[in-house]
Amino acid sequence: MKITEDHIRILQSLSDNYGIIYQAPKRHGGYEIIIPDKVRSLRKLTKVDARRRINSEQLFLYWNDLKIIVHRGGTKTHKIAIGKLNKYLKTYSPDCIKKAMRTYKKLLDDPNTLLRDESPFKIGLDQFFSFNEYGRDQVKNWPVLRQRGIKSWFNECKQGHMKARLKWRIL
Repeated sequence: MKITEDHIRILQSLSDNYGIIYQAPKRHGGYEIIIPDKVRSLRKLTKVDARRRINSEQLFLYWNDLKIIVHRGGTKTHKIAIGKLNKYLKTYSPDCIKKAMRTYKKLLDDPNTLLRDESPFKIGLDQFFSFNEYGRDQVKNWPVLRQRGIKSWFNECKQGHMKARLKWRIL
């Protein structure tokens, strides 16, 4: 398998955030994966868990590439976001989650919707799947959110751009 630039970004992210894996350049222009001895016991992960971990990191990077709110790795927000991504990857495919993220970005950029680049509409990945206490307070304080019964932006956006746009258009 040829390791692409995306693979390298994911490996670097895993290395920076967890210290589990990191990449080192080979002398012949390729890359090799090195697993430190102190974490060899972590190899007991099942293939599904390992795939979910890689997918959650890819989705985290995808969110940052959309430039809605960019998160740094290794922070509390990053940890919460990865936990929620792992939880939702048990139920939804990575493509479904990406579609919802793209829809959310389109809603924020669309001048004909109620969403704007302001609170409580523009949230981070840690609140995309479910609001924290601050987010729930914001929903209570904004009548338009309360009236439309929002539970999370993921639930609003997973159905696609057209349905979400109809619900959140300016009347």
